Amino acid sequence: QQEPSSVARLERSELQLDAAVVEAIATQAEATTTQPVVSAAVDRLLYANVVRFALRLLSDMLLSTKLSVLGVRIGFRISLVGIEHCTVTACRDATSAWDEKQLEATFGPLVDALLRDQEINLPYLRDDIERTLYLNIVRLLLNIGAAVGGQSKLDIFGVAASFSLR
Repeated sequence: QQEPSSVARLERSELQLDAAVVEAIATQAEATTTQPVVSAAVDRLLYANVVRFALRLLSDMLLSTKLSVLGVRIGFRISLVGIEHCTVTACRDATSAWDEKQLEATFGPLVDALLRDQEINLPYLRDDIERTLYLNIVRLLLNIGAAVGGQSKLDIFGVAASFSLR
Protein backbone atom coordinates (compact mmCIF):
# COMPACT_ATOMS: atom_id res chain seq x y z
CA GLN A 1 0.00 0.00 0.00
CA GLN A 2 1.30 3.44 -0.93
CA GLU A 3 0.90 6.51 1.26
CA PRO A 4 2.73 9.79 1.76
CA SER A 5 5.82 9.38 3.91
CA SER A 6 6.15 11.35 7.10
CA VAL A 7 9.91 10.79 7.31
CA ALA A 8 11.26 10.60 3.75
CA ARG A 9 11.44 13.50 1.34
CA LEU A 10 13.63 14.20 -1.65
CA GLU A 11 16.98 15.27 -0.25
CA ARG A 12 19.67 17.00 -2.27
CA SER A 13 22.96 15.14 -2.19
CA GLU A 14 26.22 17.05 -1.96
CA LEU A 15 27.73 14.88 -4.70
CA GLN A 16 29.82 16.86 -7.17
CA LEU A 17 29.52 15.15 -10.54
CA ASP A 18 32.79 14.54 -12.30
CA ALA A 19 32.83 16.48 -15.58
CA ALA A 20 34.79 13.66 -17.25
CA VAL A 21 32.02 11.15 -16.46
CA VAL A 22 29.31 13.49 -17.75
CA GLU A 23 31.36 14.16 -20.88
CA ALA A 24 32.05 10.44 -21.49
CA ILE A 25 28.36 9.51 -21.28
CA ALA A 26 27.37 12.47 -23.49
CA THR A 27 30.01 11.38 -26.01
CA GLN A 28 28.57 7.86 -26.01
CA ALA A 29 25.10 9.27 -26.65
CA GLU A 30 26.38 11.44 -29.45
CA ALA A 31 28.13 8.45 -31.02
CA THR A 32 24.83 6.55 -31.25
CA THR A 33 23.06 9.25 -33.27
CA THR A 34 23.34 9.20 -37.05
CA GLN A 35 23.39 12.98 -37.52
CA PRO A 36 22.95 16.11 -35.40
CA VAL A 37 19.34 17.16 -34.81
CA VAL A 38 20.01 20.89 -34.46
CA SER A 39 23.79 21.17 -34.70
CA ALA A 40 26.65 19.19 -33.20
CA ALA A 41 27.34 21.90 -30.61
CA VAL A 42 23.70 22.38 -29.57
CA ASP A 43 23.03 18.63 -29.45
CA ARG A 44 26.19 18.08 -27.37
CA LEU A 45 25.16 20.79 -24.88
CA LEU A 46 21.67 19.29 -24.61
CA TYR A 47 23.03 15.77 -24.10
CA ALA A 48 25.49 16.89 -21.42
CA ASN A 49 22.70 18.71 -19.56
CA VAL A 50 20.38 15.68 -19.75
CA VAL A 51 23.19 13.45 -18.41
CA ARG A 52 23.92 15.91 -15.60
CA PHE A 53 20.23 16.15 -14.67
CA ALA A 54 19.68 12.36 -14.76
CA LEU A 55 22.75 11.58 -12.63
CA ARG A 56 21.91 14.39 -10.19
CA LEU A 57 18.33 13.09 -9.85
CA LEU A 58 19.56 9.52 -9.38
CA SER A 59 21.95 10.54 -6.58
CA ASP A 60 19.22 12.63 -4.89
CA MET A 61 16.72 9.76 -5.14
CA LEU A 62 19.20 7.25 -3.68
CA LEU A 63 20.07 9.58 -0.82
CA SER A 64 16.35 10.05 -0.14
CA THR A 65 15.62 6.30 -0.09
CA LYS A 66 14.95 4.94 3.38
CA LEU A 67 14.06 1.40 4.42
CA SER A 68 12.57 0.65 7.82
CA VAL A 69 12.82 -2.92 9.11
CA LEU A 70 12.08 -4.04 12.67
CA GLY A 71 12.55 -0.54 14.03
CA VAL A 72 15.81 0.05 12.17
CA ARG A 73 16.05 2.74 9.48
CA ILE A 74 18.44 1.97 6.65
CA GLY A 75 19.54 4.57 4.10
CA PHE A 76 22.18 5.25 1.47
CA ARG A 77 25.34 7.32 1.67
CA ILE A 78 26.40 8.85 -1.63
CA SER A 79 30.08 9.50 -2.40
CA LEU A 80 32.46 9.40 -5.35
CA VAL A 81 34.91 6.52 -5.57
CA GLY A 82 37.03 8.33 -8.13
CA ILE A 83 37.15 8.54 -11.90
CA GLU A 84 39.71 5.73 -11.99
CA HIS A 85 36.90 3.33 -11.00
CA CYS A 86 34.66 4.50 -13.84
CA THR A 87 35.14 2.94 -17.24
CA VAL A 88 32.20 4.39 -19.15
CA THR A 89 33.75 3.34 -22.44
CA ALA A 90 33.31 -0.28 -21.33
CA CYS A 91 29.59 0.27 -21.96
CA ARG A 92 30.16 1.01 -25.66
CA ASP A 93 28.80 -2.36 -26.83
CA ALA A 94 25.64 -1.98 -24.77
CA THR A 95 25.01 1.64 -25.74
CA SER A 96 25.67 1.33 -29.45
CA ALA A 97 23.55 -1.77 -29.99
CA TRP A 98 20.02 -0.41 -29.50
CA ASP A 99 17.67 -1.94 -32.06
CA GLU A 100 16.29 1.12 -33.87
CA LYS A 101 13.08 -0.63 -34.92
CA GLN A 102 12.44 -1.78 -31.36
CA LEU A 103 13.29 1.68 -30.03
CA GLU A 104 10.79 3.23 -32.45
CA ALA A 105 8.10 0.64 -31.66
CA THR A 106 8.54 1.03 -27.91
CA PHE A 107 9.07 4.76 -27.54
CA GLY A 108 7.59 6.16 -30.77
CA PRO A 109 4.02 6.19 -29.37
CA LEU A 110 5.21 8.01 -26.22
CA VAL A 111 7.04 10.62 -28.30
CA ASP A 112 3.97 11.06 -30.53
CA ALA A 113 1.84 11.62 -27.41
CA LEU A 114 4.31 14.27 -26.23
CA LEU A 115 4.04 16.01 -29.60
CA ARG A 116 0.23 16.04 -29.36
CA ASP A 117 0.38 17.65 -25.90
CA GLN A 118 0.20 21.41 -26.46
CA GLU A 119 1.86 22.04 -23.06
CA ILE A 120 4.96 20.13 -24.21
CA ASN A 121 5.09 20.59 -28.00
CA LEU A 122 7.44 23.38 -29.00
CA PRO A 123 5.54 25.46 -31.58
CA TYR A 124 8.69 27.11 -32.98
CA LEU A 125 10.31 23.74 -33.81
CA ARG A 126 9.09 21.50 -36.63
CA ASP A 127 7.52 18.31 -35.27
CA ASP A 128 9.83 16.02 -37.27
CA ILE A 129 12.89 17.71 -35.74
CA GLU A 130 11.32 17.69 -32.27
CA ARG A 131 10.42 14.00 -32.65
CA THR A 132 14.00 13.11 -33.62
CA LEU A 133 15.28 15.14 -30.68
CA TYR A 134 12.96 13.35 -28.23
CA LEU A 135 13.96 9.93 -29.59
CA ASN A 136 17.63 10.91 -29.21
CA ILE A 137 16.95 11.90 -25.59
CA VAL A 138 15.29 8.50 -25.02
CA ARG A 139 18.38 6.88 -26.54
CA LEU A 140 20.55 9.02 -24.26
CA LEU A 141 18.57 7.96 -21.18
CA LEU A 142 18.97 4.32 -22.23
CA ASN A 143 22.71 4.94 -22.61
CA ILE A 144 22.81 6.44 -19.11
CA GLY A 145 20.99 3.37 -17.82
CA ALA A 146 23.47 1.10 -19.60
CA ALA A 147 26.42 3.08 -18.24
CA VAL A 148 25.00 3.06 -14.70
CA GLY A 149 24.12 -0.62 -14.96
CA GLY A 150 27.50 -1.49 -16.44
CA GLN A 151 29.27 0.38 -13.64
CA SER A 152 27.08 -0.86 -10.78
CA LYS A 153 28.55 -3.31 -8.34
CA LEU A 154 26.89 -4.62 -5.21
CA ASP A 155 29.19 -5.98 -2.52
CA ILE A 156 27.37 -7.96 0.15
CA PHE A 157 28.67 -10.64 2.50
CA GLY A 158 31.89 -11.03 0.51
CA VAL A 159 30.13 -11.53 -2.83
CA ALA A 160 30.27 -8.94 -5.62
CA ALA A 161 27.49 -8.73 -8.19
CA SER A 162 27.55 -6.56 -11.32
CA PHE A 163 24.74 -5.58 -13.65
CA SER A 164 24.07 -4.63 -17.26
CA LEU A 165 21.22 -3.27 -19.37
CA ARG A 166 20.61 -4.75 -22.82
